[in-house]
Amino acid sequence: MECSRKPTTVYCGFGSSFGLAVYHAYSGNSFKALEHYLGCGFWQKAHSTFITSVAHSLFMSGKQSEILRLATSMEDHKSEIENWDLGAGIFITFYSLKSSLKEDDSMTELVSLQDKNDACRKFFSRLKGSLAFWEGRLPIDARC
Repeated sequence: MECSRKPTTVYCGFGSSFGLAVYHAYSGNSFKALEHYLGCGFWQKAHSTFITSVAHSLFMSGKQSEILRLATSMEDHKSEIENWDLGAGIFITFYSLKSSLKEDDSMTELVSLQDKNDACRKFFSRLKGSLAFWEGRLPIDARC
């Protein structure tokens, strides 16, 4: 009798989405695991999978909209996610800052330019803290 190793039914009180998340994590497909963790509301596990296994490869592949989609899908649950500001919150801040820097009004007002400079400085300080926090859990290619 052949047995399928892909969990598709409810086991031990966990739904099939959680079972599929565990299956995909075990088989090395972090992106699919992340989608299933999001689907079953395991926000902390989804967040750590996003930061340690998915976000860097999406970023290096130029899939900015996918990063923003995944990060914003967790944003409503950030109070349930430990170290949100050092993880997915960094990406939301980055894209918001990037958008504000593209606005044309920055050259017309010195105050606005100073505000944007301060925002960049604050962002890079947070980014440095994020790297220090996650460094040991990130793949080597994500640390550069």
